[in-house]
Amino acid sequence: MIAACLDLYDIKRAVVHTHLLNSEWLVGYFGSLSVEDSLECLKAMLTANIRQNLNICVQIATKYHEQVGWNPIGIECPTSRSLVLF
Repeated sequence: MIAACLDLYDIKRAVVHTHLLNSEWLVGYFGSLSVEDSLECLKAMLTANIRQNLNICVQIATKYHEQVGWNPIGIECPTSRSLVLF
C-alpha cells in the first residue's frame, strides 16, 4: 500500500500504475504529499504512460492547483511535442 511508503522512489514506482488504484483515493493521497513530491509524482505518472495517467493527473492538478501554484510541469511527449501541465 502506498500509504505505508515514505520513500519518494517507492511512491513514484507505485503511483504510475493508476489502473490498479482507486482514483478517488489517489487524488486524496496527493493531498498528503509535499508540493515537490506531488510534482515529481505527476511527472513520473505522465512520463510512464501519458494516455493512461493523463486524466487522473488533470484531476489531481485541478484539486490541488492552489497549493501547487502556477509552476508548469514540462513533459516531453513521444511525438516530439511538449505537454505543459499547470
